[in-house]
Amino acid sequence: KPDYWWAFTYLDQDNIIADRKSPNASIYAWSSIDFMYDGYGRSLDAHTYIHETGHILGLPDYYDMQSESSIGALGGLDMMDFNIGDHNAYSKYMFNWVNPEIVKENKVVNLKPTSESGEFVILPTINYNGTPFAEYLMLEYLTPTALNEKDSHGYAGNNSAMYQEPGIRLTHVDSRIAKFSNITGDFIEYTDTLQLSKEVFTDIAHSNTPSLSSGKNNIFEQIRLIRQVGFETEFYSSQDDLFYEGDVFDIQEEKYANYFYYSGKFNNKESIKYKIKVNTLDSNYANISIEVGK
Repeated sequence: KPDYWWAFTYLDQDNIIADRKSPNASIYAWSSIDFMYDGYGRSLDAHTYIHETGHILGLPDYYDMQSESSIGALGGLDMMDFNIGDHNAYSKYMFNWVNPEIVKENKVVNLKPTSESGEFVILPTINYNGTPFAEYLMLEYLTPTALNEKDSHGYAGNNSAMYQEPGIRLTHVDSRIAKFSNITGDFIEYTDTLQLSKEVFTDIAHSNTPSLSSGKNNIFEQIRLIRQVGFETEFYSSQDDLFYEGDVFDIQEEKYANYFYYSGKFNNKESIKYKIKVNTLDSNYANISIEVGK
């Protein structure tokens, strides 16, 4: 069947609950062997298989699945966006592979390359719950090394390339969980407590596909690249979107405030009081000043 020409992951809702005494298959992935040669010609190419494994482990697609013309939330350049480069730190944080440095007050941080070290920084909302499932800004030091190195030279599978020069990637994450009706599937309210009963279940409230995003405003995204050049007009991210020595993120600038539904505020309507300046970048670490306003 033509449907099987494309790779996919499937969740069998009827078999979603199991235990060791009653094992069953609830999620699986399919991919043609043709994808083994999709990106690098004669050499084996694992991109599609890594992407689908991400789904098996629970990650969503970070692009809008229902609009081919939409702007890529991460500009295409992520393993769960357009199958390129490494997984971002947020994805790894959900897997408990990495842990962030949480910054809530004025501080100068030395951030090692994220793909090599696992280091990244979270600038949280006031009532941050200490988990990936919250709203915050995230800083990563991206370098064309480790799992980004090969794709930085170009990936034919998507006719694109990972970033070729080291820089700071800034993203806005809204990974809050919420209660939903088990009967209608409707959003009820945000929560920090996992629940599963006949009446309710909990899940991440927001998605980069608007029709799958929930809450009062279904336009809230799960993760969004904040480009140094301002609000994007191109699908693919480019080198200019990262922050370099001397670059400053200041929410008072309209080009950054426009990234947020409530213009300069988090989705929970809390004011964004972080000012970020990249002081230096070298092969060992990025030196970044973070100021927190009153």
